Amino acid sequence: ELQAHRATNVKYLVKRFRWLGAALLAIYLVWAVQAASHRRLWYDELYTLAIARQDPANIWRAETAGFEFNPPMVYLLSWVALHLPFAEEISARIAPIAGFAFFAFSLIVFVGRRLGYPYGLIAGSVVLLIGTNTEFTLLEARPYGILVGFVGLALIGWQAAADEEQSWRRFGLAGVAIGLAGALASHVFALL
Repeated sequence: ELQAHRATNVKYLVKRFRWLGAALLAIYLVWAVQAASHRRLWYDELYTLAIARQDPANIWRAETAGFEFNPPMVYLLSWVALHLPFAEEISARIAPIAGFAFFAFSLIVFVGRRLGYPYGLIAGSVVLLIGTNTEFTLLEARPYGILVGFVGLALIGWQAAADEEQSWRRFGLAGVAIGLAGALASHVFALL
């Protein structure tokens, strides 16, 4: 009976920590969008915006002309985001904000699977706190937030592929492939 009671308590705590994780990510997203709306685009972000305002064919021409040395992912995602009904400061930064939030989510999942969801929540919280205090580097209209988001996908994909349960292995391998390809398509530092 004690074992059944403990199992029920653990399931309850996992549900509660999942809701806390979702609330933490929602608070972060609201804060990040608010911060992005009050901050003007700076020099490097203006490059991103200038390229992203072009149609995809011209984005590719700018890439091959050497105007910017980053792969095209950030410009294509920014091009899509510029069609959203937000101010340019928010639209240009929405993909990096989402990428960084996904990275925090992936840490919650990765650490939570290994050590338990309370520890996963702590790991995700620490990353979000660091992300809010790094001079907004991960919130800029640059590829850094997108890069770490794809790295997070590769991380949880690797964990699922390495898991002993065969049913998740294919999804895990797909996550690793998409994560690494997306990282390589978003920033030159992904090679490191």
